[in-house]
This record gives sequence, structure tokens and C-alpha cells, in this order.
Amino acid sequence: MEPSFQRIISAESSTNISCNMEFELDASLRNIAYMVGAKYGNETELTFMINKFHEEEYHVERDRIFSALASSSNRSSIEMLVKEVLIVKDKDTDFRPKLYELSRKNYDNGAVEEYLFNNFAELVKRHEKYGPFFMLQMVRGFGTNEDLHKVS
Repeated sequence: MEPSFQRIISAESSTNISCNMEFELDASLRNIAYMVGAKYGNETELTFMINKFHEEEYHVERDRIFSALASSSNRSSIEMLVKEVLIVKDKDTDFRPKLYELSRKNYDNGAVEEYLFNNFAELVKRHEKYGPFFMLQMVRGFGTNEDLHKVS
């Protein structure tokens, strides 16, 4: 029987080593567990994932968690992640790969492009040299000529 996501959370957050050894997941299974939790989990599980992302000391594991969070189908979660990437400084130095991943995984709902469009002036003030990158990310979400004129 496969462990439920709640059991995975308990195993990952437990300080009891014997409990962790019992439920320790292989890296390839953690990818799946994180993605299932991000896509179908409730607010508690999403909060756990975000906290784990911030607390994780290993870059590879942070990337694994972020990739799963980017798979969320919840629009408000995606908007929150965009803010996390652009406003909150984490242990990584360059936000562009994370923003690109969010945009790529959520091209159909337009959450990333809409956030960039609505906050473009503030973002360019904060990250002046990345203005062209923001524009490219916004344009990816626009499909018609009329949409492109909105950007200019």
C-alpha cells in the first residue's frame, strides 16, 4: 500500500529518525509525492510544501519542491509563487529560471503573465536590467495582435 500524502508529510517533517527511516522516500518518488501534493493537496499541504521549500538547505531538493509547486492548478497559488520568486529573496540568486518554469507550466491560465502585466512598472524599478525578460514573459501569454498592443 502506498503512503498517503499526509504520511509523507509526517515522515518528512518528523524529527524521529526511526519514523523517517520507515517512510524515507527515494528521490524519484519524492518528485511524484511533491507534485501530487501541490496539484491536489489542500491549503495545509501547500503551506507545508512552501515552508519545506524555504527551510531546505540543499539546492537540488529546493528545485524539486519548487518544480512541484509550479505544477499547482490553483491560480492563487501560482500568483503567490510568482510573488515569492520576484519579491522574496530566497537562497537562489537568479529568479529567471523559476519565473520561466512557472510561466511554462501555467501558460494556459495566464496567471504569470497577468501578474507581470499588472505590476510591470514596480518590477522594472526593482529589477531594472530584467525589463526585456519581463516583456518576453508577458508576450508569451498573448496570442492575438490586440493582446500584443496591450503590452505596448
